[in-house]
Amino acid sequence: MMQDNRRAVTLEFDDWADIYVQLGVEGSPSELHGALIGSLVSGHQLTQVEWLTQVTSQVGTHLLDAANQELRRQFEALYKEGEQVFQRDVLSFSLMLPDDDVPLGQRLEAIGAWCQGFIEGLSRGLAVFKPQLSEDARELLADLMAIAEIDPEVEESDEQESYYVELVEFVRVAAMNLYDEFIDRSAAPSGTVLH
Repeated sequence: MMQDNRRAVTLEFDDWADIYVQLGVEGSPSELHGALIGSLVSGHQLTQVEWLTQVTSQVGTHLLDAANQELRRQFEALYKEGEQVFQRDVLSFSLMLPDDDVPLGQRLEAIGAWCQGFIEGLSRGLAVFKPQLSEDARELLADLMAIAEIDPEVEESDEQESYYVELVEFVRVAAMNLYDEFIDRSAAPSGTVLH
């Protein structure tokens, strides 16, 4: 359980990208967000230790230094925000991706990273519950795996922009559908969860 009850300000993709640059992290915050959402969609509520372990595997162990307490709070707030969207209003769920003014290739890389993280997070959660997957769930996962391998080298065009918008919506709806599929299997293992 978190000891500090102060509410951290919700950060956007650009804020997280700046943090990654400051920490010297080459990955994408989209991947970490995808991993978080994948874990939550599977019904697996991470303990604080599990979440911070997942975070430090991507951003480095210096996050655990006493000097980085505020940054650690931001990562904890990211977890709570992801958890709350599925508890309150799943339709308000959105992917952590760059804004539309970022070049299309970078946005495609980010959605691929988000899907990669989602699959990893979902896999870890499903390993706990070992559910039988429906045909629809298997198809959605296959589609998300294909998107994780997307080629970001595309020509900027209105047609490609439309494709990207449709792709983001497809991924968002796929995550919500998978959440619906696994919601009945969401009895988390005992332990302290991050609340």
